[in-house]
Amino acid sequence: MIQPLRIAHRRVFFGLAVLLPCVLIAGIAARVPVMRVSSQLEVTPENAYLLRQSDRLWKKHLIQSKFFSNPARANEILVILQPEKPISDPDLLLYWVESNVSETSLPSSAVLLGSFVPDRGLSLPRGVHNGNLVLYSLAHREVIDTAAVEQLP
Repeated sequence: MIQPLRIAHRRVFFGLAVLLPCVLIAGIAARVPVMRVSSQLEVTPENAYLLRQSDRLWKKHLIQSKFFSNPARANEILVILQPEKPISDPDLLLYWVESNVSETSLPSSAVLLGSFVPDRGLSLPRGVHNGNLVLYSLAHREVIDTAAVEQLP
């Protein structure tokens, strides 16, 4: 009784030893590349001019905030954030909120601008003049910091 089971198991394992690498290679070959469209834009002095600059907007962190107008893109407003010290919270996202922001939760009307990467430009929603920038940690599911932004042209 044991000998026929050993023979059957040996054949199954040899078959799997050949079949599994073939399935893995076929799966890798069949993958469709994912195209990622980033909302992060490079801001160069040739195509944008500085509207406003401040390092006192944020409540908890010292982050220099620069707002640029990009006439090449119908006066799109870009924001570049440069923290003085690296922010250690994981998975930071930058949101735009037009209403008041609670210190603990993100409102449902928040507009995602993109992932927070220092020294990279993020485009603000069109037609905004007053509102709040919100740094949100996706891993911790909490608001890390907020900045009130007023009087954007």
